[in-house]
Amino acid sequence: MVTTISRKDLPEAGSPEFKSLVDGWFSGVDELVKKSRSWPVVNTTGEVVTRRKQKETSDEGNHYFQRESTHFDVTYEGMRSLLYVDHSIQEPKYINMCAGVELVEEFEPQVGIYWIGFKVPFASREFVELVATREEGRAFFIVSKGIDHPSPVKSGYVRGEYDAWEIVREVEVDGKKGIEWVCIQHSSAGGNLPKWIVDAAASKDFHKDVGSAIEYVKTHVDGQ
Repeated sequence: MVTTISRKDLPEAGSPEFKSLVDGWFSGVDELVKKSRSWPVVNTTGEVVTRRKQKETSDEGNHYFQRESTHFDVTYEGMRSLLYVDHSIQEPKYINMCAGVELVEEFEPQVGIYWIGFKVPFASREFVELVATREEGRAFFIVSKGIDHPSPVKSGYVRGEYDAWEIVREVEVDGKKGIEWVCIQHSSAGGNLPKWIVDAAASKDFHKDVGSAIEYVKTHVDGQ
């Protein structure tokens, strides 16, 4: 299991308490990314390195995974247009298994609760996420937190839980500008699917969204 936030426990949108909650999520992203770079590497595919955290007694559910890559064939503006602007709504454009996304509640222009469905082996999965995005200079952050929402599970789906932290930022290496993209996830597939199957799939497949997103930006954004 992944610890979710009950919808009824969320502070009122626009309140100091709500702002403090969201600010706290963003303030911890850089430190989490820094720590994740010491996790053991479990897969390297092209420019994407995938790491898996060794489980601690305080960790619930499946393993934490991190993937990291740097790209010199896309622009910051191109990545921003796909991953920052309407982040969740655009996921079906580059995540092949994403069956659909719906806005459930909007709190602020960059904060909302989304239903996200995936067609995956064994049984389709759905997640109800509070997704928040924030931009600072030539970098943007995406935080997704699983919500215990009263909406019913859709027919044909099993509800899982998912937390994620992402940074996309412009970097310069040897005088050449590129894009660094780091994503950390912690999830539970829900249902009766064994954890070892979920973790094995994540180790092998976590990198796949990167290639399809980069290709989409090159073809449909930067290439226009």
